[in-house]
Amino acid sequence: MAKAERQIKIDEQTLTVREQNSHAKFDITKGIKQRAKGMTYQEIANDQGISKTQAYEGLAPYKEHLDKLQAYQGNKSTLQDMAANKCLTELLNKDMESEKASSIAAAFKVFNDANRLETGQSTQNVSIKLVDLTQFAGDATEDGS
Repeated sequence: MAKAERQIKIDEQTLTVREQNSHAKFDITKGIKQRAKGMTYQEIANDQGISKTQAYEGLAPYKEHLDKLQAYQGNKSTLQDMAANKCLTELLNKDMESEKASSIAAAFKVFNDANRLETGQSTQNVSIKLVDLTQFAGDATEDGS
């Protein structure tokens, strides 16, 4: 009998916790942004004060899009390289009209610049690295190395 009473109390506590969690509101917009940044469902749940199941179920309609976004983010540099290569291939076509060639050249510049920025090769970063390298070279000659 005592065992059955303890089970009822445990079930009541579990039910109370579930009821409290079910009243917690899930901010789907925030959840989508969190998931897009790579947070796990448990991390999202903890941040928003909901259960992991609520986070998963709330984001389920967006799962396919979030998966594609994460795949894109993980391969962004490669995809930009592929797009730039496609532009270069098109530009090598000798029969192309100059207007189309101009548009493709502009697209190539956009993909190339985006890839440089994505891989940390912006003009500013390159010039900072160059300054560091020149300072290092200057230090080395002063030391007699």
